Amino acid sequence: MSKNKRKLNSEEYSIEGMHCASCELLIEKELLEQKDIVQVDASTSQGKVTINHKGNKPSIKFLNKLFDKKGYTFSESTNIKKKEVSLFSTKNGQLLVNKPKLVSALKLF
Repeated sequence: MSKNKRKLNSEEYSIEGMHCASCELLIEKELLEQKDIVQVDASTSQGKVTINHKGNKPSIKFLNKLFDKKGYTFSESTNIKKKEVSLFSTKNGQLLVNKPKLVSALKLF
């Protein structure tokens, strides 16, 4: 195998702060701009991101620093499936609105 065809490694990370398809695209685009990262798949419904890369594994510290100001937090644990958060819910007879999800939905229009 030549040096140019190094084996790709795959890492899965949990990620908090994603709530829509735009979040997935933003994370994927930002990660693909990083050296040695060749493929990214972010999933809001599963609360995770899979990164295929050459060389060293991207560290949690690096990922969290990269996305610090965008409101996303990475961690190693990927066993818990993220609960889908609804836009509207009720509690004690009151209608509750998930403000971040509402803002995101309105930005799509």
